[in-house]
Amino acid sequence: MERGFTLVEIAVVVLVLGLLLASLLGPLSVRIEQQEIRKTSDQMEEIKEALYGYAAANGALPCPDVDDNGTQDRTGSPLTCTRAAGSIPWVDLGIPGRDAWNRAFLYRVTVVFADQFGVDASGIPIPPTPPSSSGCPVIPTQASFALCTGGDISVLEGVGGNVMASNVPAVVISHGKYRFDSASAVDLPSPNELENFEDASIPGNTPRIVVARSYTGGSGQEFDDLVVWLSPNILKNRMIVAGRLP
Repeated sequence: MERGFTLVEIAVVVLVLGLLLASLLGPLSVRIEQQEIRKTSDQMEEIKEALYGYAAANGALPCPDVDDNGTQDRTGSPLTCTRAAGSIPWVDLGIPGRDAWNRAFLYRVTVVFADQFGVDASGIPIPPTPPSSSGCPVIPTQASFALCTGGDISVLEGVGGNVMASNVPAVVISHGKYRFDSASAVDLPSPNELENFEDASIPGNTPRIVVARSYTGGSGQEFDDLVVWLSPNILKNRMIVAGRLP
């Protein structure tokens, strides 16, 4: 007489299959996330080069996109940058504007680097506001900033940690796969990620302070942001080569 499988035997088979499936899906999910990180990192390097190129071609960095339409937002005449943080103006830069998790890149700029120098009725360039530093006597007529102009952004290894870069003109941030909801009282981001929202209305965020560090886990210490920044020296060298400075 043939007999079927007992419920215990079926349960054991299901358990074994579940363990095998989990062992396969775990490494697969890790590989997918690594690919997403690599893709986003490559995008951010392209954005950084596009920002250098835009400044060399236009005499200023682009202003952030504050209404999420892909174009920068300046006001006044000559055009000035009044909002220091927003999305990357991907249309103006000609690059993809969203990371591997389909979220807009955060772009933070020192506004004097993004003010557009103007021209008068005769087409003669109107120079930017003279630098306050007496160590930079030459006022440029083809750029919004001078050789002595310093950025107002600092990049730290962590909240209260060592300074990795200072006088930074601009940074680009991806909040990674696990972007925390800054408005949620239940799922607040870690202190290090709070610093990267660049929004003064968020408690714990200090504008002009950005954290760049490797991935960390653990409750209250999670960090998976990706951060790149422009070197003030490389930017000014590119401007010199392009004939925009001094």
